[in-house]
Amino acid sequence: MDVGNRSPPSGAALDDHATRVLLRRYRFRPWLFLIPGVVLLGEVVAATVYDLWDPVASSLDNVITIVTVVSLFLGPALVIVGLGYLVRVRRWRRVLAEHAWRAVRYVYSERTIRSYTPDGTISSEQGQLVVYDPPGGTSPHNLRLDGWTTPWDMRRWRQAPEGVAWIAGDLSGALVVVLPGPERLFGARGGIPWLD
Repeated sequence: MDVGNRSPPSGAALDDHATRVLLRRYRFRPWLFLIPGVVLLGEVVAATVYDLWDPVASSLDNVITIVTVVSLFLGPALVIVGLGYLVRVRRWRRVLAEHAWRAVRYVYSERTIRSYTPDGTISSEQGQLVVYDPPGGTSPHNLRLDGWTTPWDMRRWRQAPEGVAWIAGDLSGALVVVLPGPERLFGARGGIPWLD
């Protein structure tokens, strides 16, 4: 899907072969978190059953206890991340099936969000898009990048802080965005009052 060198295809975005290939890449990502999370939770259950079944202490008890404690915290965390990815992929599939790709001009910026805690101040960067739809238009729409963005994702946006991207979705709701260059789908949300 070469966003920079071709115009968006007509029809639903999911009808485009390149879009289906990109979405297929994301379809397996939730399972990379869900399966290990379920396995770790299964280990917690197995260790609990083992302790109830054989109350006599053995030399393996210390090792089993450490592994069980790690599994007790890591298992649910992996399951939650996997479910988050699963929900995101399903939402993207619905948006791509209902809306067509359209080219928009965008400008990327970052907002620093500060949280005040008893231990001090915590700052985090949040990506924000200003989209001009149609590309020659002058009325901006502010969008917030959705979900978990990695430092590598942020680097892609920083390398191309403005240009033409394709979006599918409603500017007042859920959107899917794809940048020119290395293809990767991004989720975004529009219609957020505090961004305007």
